[in-house]
Amino acid sequence: LCTNDLAKLDPGDGCEAFVLNVKGRVVDYLHVFAKPDSLMIDCEPGRNESLIAFLDRYVIREDVQFHDHTRELSLLYLSGAKSLEVLQSLDDGVHELGNLQHQQCSLDGVACEVRRLDRSVHGGYEVVVAHDQCPQVQEALISAGARSIDGDVMEVLRVEAGLPAMGVDVARTKVMAFTLTSALAGAAGVVYAFVDNGVAPTSFDPTSIRIRSRRSRGAPRTGRWPHRSIATSSRARRAGR
Repeated sequence: LCTNDLAKLDPGDGCEAFVLNVKGRVVDYLHVFAKPDSLMIDCEPGRNESLIAFLDRYVIREDVQFHDHTRELSLLYLSGAKSLEVLQSLDDGVHELGNLQHQQCSLDGVACEVRRLDRSVHGGYEVVVAHDQCPQVQEALISAGARSIDGDVMEVLRVEAGLPAMGVDVARTKVMAFTLTSALAGAAGVVYAFVDNGVAPTSFDPTSIRIRSRRSRGAPRTGRWPHRSIATSSRARRAGR
C-alpha cells in the first residue's frame, strides 16, 4: 500500500512515499510529516478527495480518522541560499532542519509550521499557515528579503531538482527507486524509474494478422482476432503452407 514505513517516523520527521494499489500501481505521490498524535499528508493539488477515499477503503478495525485541511491551510515555499536567514529574521527560534524535518514557529506573530523540503537544487523551506493569515506571512517574508515568483518558475525549479509530480511525471505507473551514491543521483540521492502501466501490451498489427490468417475461414476482417485463427495460422506456417 505504501513504499515507506510511516510507523517508524518520529514527531518532527517526514518522508516521501508512493501509495500503491493491490497491483502495485501508483495511486499518489506524497510527503508525510509526523506529529505527536497524527500524520500530515501532502498530495498534489486537486487529489485530496480521491486520496482520502482510497485510504478510507483500507480502514477496517483501526481507530483512524481523515481530516481534509485543504481549505483551511495555505503553503508558501521559500527557496535559495538565504532562506533560513529570512526565516530567522522573523523568528530566531527557527533552526536548520534536515530534509523533511519540521517545527512550529511564529512568523510576524502568526503561528506557522516550517518544513525543510528541497523542491529546488537551491534548497528551501515550506511554510504552512492558516489560509486567512497567509497574505500577512507572505508580506512579512517579502519585507524580510524574499521575492515573489510565479508558478511557472516553481515548475522549472521542481524539474531541475528531479522531483516527480503526480499526474505529470507519475500517472498510475509502477515505480522502482534506486538509491545511488554517484553524481547521477544529484542532490536527492535517489533516481526513480517509472514503468508505465497505461501502455497496452505489444500487439500484432491487424494487417499482418490478416495476411498470416488468410487460410483461416470465418475470421473477421476487422476488430480483435480470435486466438483460434492465429493458432491456425501458426500451424499452417509450421506445415509449410
